[in-house]
Amino acid sequence: MRRFQNALNKQLSSQFEKVKLEHSELSEALRRKLNERETLGVELYGVQQELARLVQLHGLLLGWSK
Repeated sequence: MRRFQNALNKQLSSQFEKVKLEHSELSEALRRKLNERETLGVELYGVQQELARLVQLHGLLLGWSK
């Protein structure tokens, strides 16, 4: 019975280490994606601001007063 318990403990410990590693890798990937999303959001905001400025300028050039 003791050999069985030792073998089971070894197997479960090995699986636990694999799951810990996978969790760590997924956590890091999530952190990178969240960072990328924030960067893209900031970039999108800048592009939207520039678009609004150009639309307003275009309207002024065509005589559309706001």
